[in-house]
Amino acid sequence: MVVIPVKPQRTEMRVLMGIEQPTAVIFVTDPDKDPQADCSLIQRWFDLTPAEARLASFLIAGKSVEEISSMMGVQVSTARTHLKRVLSKTGTRRQGELIQLLVKTVGQIRR
Repeated sequence: MVVIPVKPQRTEMRVLMGIEQPTAVIFVTDPDKDPQADCSLIQRWFDLTPAEARLASFLIAGKSVEEISSMMGVQVSTARTHLKRVLSKTGTRRQGELIQLLVKTVGQIRR
């Protein structure tokens, strides 16, 4: 289970969402299932390129950068470059921090 606080900043958002009290979104998932993410969601939410979104999706699935480079058909150095760009675009500094962010946001959403 993941709980994410919702803090609408603008008065219009509070009125539109009907939020007067502190609010949170709760994601309840099956712990026996591997986290998966829709690449298009990752791409839109974090303004990533398709390749960066694919890399992020593979990270959520527990793949290493070396495995991801093989799966994407690119050099490890290219995968590391994608990772650096994803870290920058998401405001994270380490791979573990990035994975945590991804799992908490898009990793639990299924279509």
